Amino acid sequence: MTDSMTHAKRTAPVDPPRCPTCAQIKAAYYRSVREGNREAAVSWTAEMGRHLRSAHG
Repeated sequence: MTDSMTHAKRTAPVDPPRCPTCAQIKAAYYRSVREGNREAAVSWTAEMGRHLRSAHG
């Protein structure tokens, strides 16, 4: 392995850990979509936006 290949492996981006709140909101959104509850799905979309701005913004 060349030095440049070694360097590339060391500096490759790493996926950040998943946010549990994001996962909960996504699960609730997909559940609403599966159940055909558009009003709840829209609400969960808005909730994700608020969460993203406050927690990850």
